[in-house]
Amino acid sequence: MSIPIERVLAQLSKTFTVRDIMIDSDDLVRADNQSDAQQILASHPEFDIIPLPSTGPLMTYFRRDRSKINPIRFEDLISDGTSLVDLPDIMSERDFFFVLSSNVISGFIHFSDLNKGLMKLPLFVLFEAVERHIWPEVAAKLNNSDLPKVLDEKRVEVLRHHIDRTRKKDVDVGWTGLLRFDEILRFAKFYS
Repeated sequence: MSIPIERVLAQLSKTFTVRDIMIDSDDLVRADNQSDAQQILASHPEFDIIPLPSTGPLMTYFRRDRSKINPIRFEDLISDGTSLVDLPDIMSERDFFFVLSSNVISGFIHFSDLNKGLMKLPLFVLFEAVERHIWPEVAAKLNNSDLPKVLDEKRVEVLRHHIDRTRKKDVDVGWTGLLRFDEILRFAKFYS
């Protein structure tokens, strides 16, 4: 019996959080003043933000694309318990956050952190859960005559060849495992 997608999402949101991929505040490259921050940015093109001061609690930051030091505001903060499943949507509106843990800024997260390996794991699990949820409905309706209505000619030819080959070898398992995730979604939309 498959686990309902809602339960998968609830478990993912508890298991994988921002604290798992953030850069700890002790590991951040920091500066004491605007001049130092500009020098660091000049020698590190991969950085966009330099937090200040160099020691103690983070209070301000300097952005590459701005000409002044900015105070860390409420809008610049995200909880360390924020789910990685929610993070792509949250980061679609801004490119960085300082991470708040127990009322202290404990780290930093940048949109480039979405490329970290751990970030991909909950998304893979989410995609797998969605596929498992919609596949039975798609598989029940899927037939050869619908293939060219949804897929391009070359892909249809590849799929039909594979089905014919597996039937000849008496190992036919139908459509299971043949369609890619994006194709399953296209068929789900076609049949809805």
